[in-house]
Amino acid sequence: MSQEAVGLVETVGLVSALAAADAGAKAAGVDIARRLNVKGAGRILVIFEGEVAAVQAAVDAACNEARRVGQVAAAHVIPRPAAGLDLILGAGPAPQPPSRRRRGKAEDNGS
Repeated sequence: MSQEAVGLVETVGLVSALAAADAGAKAAGVDIARRLNVKGAGRILVIFEGEVAAVQAAVDAACNEARRVGQVAAAHVIPRPAAGLDLILGAGPAPQPPSRRRRGKAEDNGS
């Protein structure tokens, strides 16, 4: 991870997650690194990356907004994350959905 800090905000529900991500990104100069669906109970993890102070400000703002519209399950800031932490957080390019190929008339007719 090339960033100085990682901020984690786990919300209950998509609306809370969207509100948290928006508020956190607007409050400080951070990147919304990714979003992970946590198995069970409709929990969603929003991950911020950036400088330590900016990530802390983003997580604080994200939690306040998510609590206003829904629920926050947990939040944490990890300064200077250890090498390899990105493997646990699922860093890297987002997986692409399988391509949906439409069948043309030529395929429908067997030609």
